[in-house]
Amino acid sequence: MGHNAKFLLLTVALFALAWPLFHPPLPHLTNSDLFTHLSVARHLAAGEGFVTDIVYPLSLTFPFAAQIPQPLIHRQPGYPLLMLFPTWLGRGEPHAVLGAVYIFEVLLLLLVAATGVRCALKAGGEEIVPAWLLMLLLNPLLAIATIWGQHEIAVALLVTIIWCRWRSELVHPVPIPVSAGRAAGDGGLAAAVILLRLDLFWLPLLWWLTSRRRAQLRNILLAILVWLLVVAPWAIRNMRLTGQPFFTLQVYAEHLKETPTWPGYSIYRSLSPEEFRDSASRDFGMILAKARSGLRFFLTDLGRWLPWSFWILCALVGFNSWWRSGRHRLTWRSPPVLVLLSLILVMVQYMFFSHSLRHLVVILPVVTLEMGLWLQQQFKTITLQWPTYRRSLVLTGIVLILHLVTPIRLPGWQQALRQAEIATGDLTAALGKTGSLPPGPIFCDSAAVIWHSGRAGVWAPLNEEVKQQIEQILPEMEGAPTISIHPPEVSILPPEE
Repeated sequence: MGHNAKFLLLTVALFALAWPLFHPPLPHLTNSDLFTHLSVARHLAAGEGFVTDIVYPLSLTFPFAAQIPQPLIHRQPGYPLLMLFPTWLGRGEPHAVLGAVYIFEVLLLLLVAATGVRCALKAGGEEIVPAWLLMLLLNPLLAIATIWGQHEIAVALLVTIIWCRWRSELVHPVPIPVSAGRAAGDGGLAAAVILLRLDLFWLPLLWWLTSRRRAQLRNILLAILVWLLVVAPWAIRNMRLTGQPFFTLQVYAEHLKETPTWPGYSIYRSLSPEEFRDSASRDFGMILAKARSGLRFFLTDLGRWLPWSFWILCALVGFNSWWRSGRHRLTWRSPPVLVLLSLILVMVQYMFFSHSLRHLVVILPVVTLEMGLWLQQQFKTITLQWPTYRRSLVLTGIVLILHLVTPIRLPGWQQALRQAEIATGDLTAALGKTGSLPPGPIFCDSAAVIWHSGRAGVWAPLNEEVKQQIEQILPEMEGAPTISIHPPEVSILPPEE
């Protein structure tokens, strides 16, 4: 075994040992998206296809979804497929499944770490590896996403793999030939992103277009063919079911969510879907107001994604690099510039739709890795005589100091964690109530109650009028009991910062 392989195994093993010590399993938020993915996985394990027991009222306005259980139309299929492994491992027993989800998520994160370490070693960045892993370990947003089994960790793994595959082509002085196997792999990875996160379809394409590759036409066609083969089954299923190859319920709601007309997630509890173009033509001012609010949110909260002191250090070093001339000068094709551009584009995309730092988790490992490699390069120019271990210790110390000087604080998410702990007793009481009910679907404001009880349920309607309309759409819901464990103002996801 070579030196690099030993170093990779050692660092990832230490990271694996440290992670559960710093971030042990915690109670899940009772209205987490995870339970929808697990609901679909349960049906998949039973051979019933992509079906969910957790139904949003908004989806019932579409004739092809006006049933319970309901065909999956508001999630991509990739993460429910991945959730089959914890479902099988836990043998369907809820608490065992949730324990398996935690193990599964940590394994995904370890793969992220291994991919990044290998990339750093290939780039000559052995010194930055401990500091980079420490940044991942100390990031509370990454920790919460992992502990709560959010699908962003799986997407982050894909994004990291894609970036590390193409990074060498970005910095190579001349175009690099692309083999057939490489082209097929690139097509498959780009398609996998769509199956996990449709709204990020453009990210692999951006990186592919900026890389220095020289692919023959047949290899480009091969990549497209593999992409089509991976995406086609889900697109055909959607086409047959909905009439659209990439139908998703969020198209009719995300731009309206958290607006004065539809505060919080109330749009999903209504029966009033509206496409973006219709909303823009009706009230373009509302769209712009939400976009301004989103831009302000992401810019002011970057310090809750990575420490403000880290951004200040990068800005200072970046200005110095720009001021100087020579081989360390940054260009638009430089990896740190490209990942920062990608981060900006992600923020611009979501400022129109959903204001949540969790959307940025997918690119967190890549941004921290690339900025770390760049900072190490600048640091190395003034410490050429130092041994590698000394530079590594100093860089790791700098990361630790940056987190101590401006620690990441997530009061909203910390409050959500406390709510999850408190709600454990409420969940037990609610499950006791559902256990005494006759079989049948229920109205409920907790995805956890629906999944734990093994029932089908409609998310709590916005008001009595909406509830009556749902009963007309779904006769089986007429007289269905209501199980509530949250105040009406509690949203589907944790409060934002």
